[in-house]
Amino acid sequence: MNRLSPNTHLLEQPSYAPSTSSEEILFKTNSDGCIAIQSDWVSVFERMRRLGSYYLQTRHAYARLIIKTDPLAIHWDVQGKVASDPQKRLFLNPNERHDIFARISRCSCCESPGRIEFRNRYGMEGMQICCPPDIKAIDWAKAIAECTQDSHSIEGLSEGHPIIPGDAQPIPLRPCSLAYLFDGAHKNKTSLAVTLVTTGIVHRETIKPNYIYDAEQLLTVYGGSTTLQFGNGATRGFFFLKNSDTPRLLIGGPDNTQLLAISPTQDPASLEFFNSFLEPFLGKQNC
Repeated sequence: MNRLSPNTHLLEQPSYAPSTSSEEILFKTNSDGCIAIQSDWVSVFERMRRLGSYYLQTRHAYARLIIKTDPLAIHWDVQGKVASDPQKRLFLNPNERHDIFARISRCSCCESPGRIEFRNRYGMEGMQICCPPDIKAIDWAKAIAECTQDSHSIEGLSEGHPIIPGDAQPIPLRPCSLAYLFDGAHKNKTSLAVTLVTTGIVHRETIKPNYIYDAEQLLTVYGGSTTLQFGNGATRGFFFLKNSDTPRLLIGGPDNTQLLAISPTQDPASLEFFNSFLEPFLGKQNC
């Protein structure tokens, strides 16, 4: 299995926001240099709206989905059970709350002044908000200061990926087929929707591939402001699911878990390409 390596830009210094003026902000941190902030996901996203843009990343052990986006407006549904943005790109489950920490430290690889990490009960990061490098450290610190709290706890957490539905049809694709799918979308100048699910988080983005790199069982797909990374070595099977108007290709992993879901967008050209790619394999049995 090819697990994605953790982020390389880990904090090595105390969280401190320097400024060329006399203005400065100090934070209480843990031994890892992290700043505990409030566990209300919606409030955190609301505070981040003061930024012009940021990088949103979701991940599990085998895949990573990254998008540079305008700040998302996250709101609870009328029952207060799920929070999402108006475009339905991100869904958050309050029953799967994470431990949330912030970092304020200039990244050596991207020059970002810091990030917010959403960690599950095992300390694994499931989602990240990364500040763009053009934001001043003091301005990032002010945004973090609005989110801080004196205490922090973990409640109601569970770990695991969603399971492949029982009515999903196995299809005889190979791990390399995923690269061919995105390459075909590139040649047809069309987009695909990619959905990554991790603990308490569903993240869906549209990607129009313009560069694909597949090496050492790690597939990387670049498409404008969106990047997908997937560890092909974890693939245990492919499944086709059509229980609604939108067909979906599910990538199965160890223990019948769902690692990714890929579907056409609302563009008819995307649906036509998606169906034509899968049609030769539907109705066939896995080898």
